[in-house]
Amino acid sequence: MIKVFTDYDVDGITSAVIFDWLFNKLKCEYEIKIPNRKEGYGLNRKWIEENLNIDLIITADNGISKLDEVDFAIENNI
Repeated sequence: MIKVFTDYDVDGITSAVIFDWLFNKLKCEYEIKIPNRKEGYGLNRKWIEENLNIDLIITADNGISKLDEVDFAIENNI
């Protein structure tokens, strides 16, 4: 399972649409997560903890400051 995590702004939503189109064409099993403003910006540990059963996280339009979260995902074989 692939999960795509994007930002909630215009270019984040555009990224989600592109991934949706691509993964539909490839017939992949995937889900897209577009957080709301209350959930905050960028990848977060709580979301990763709730999704430990996935194989791959793809982020789009989230910057590069969430290194602790990336490390946590790697530690959990994502």
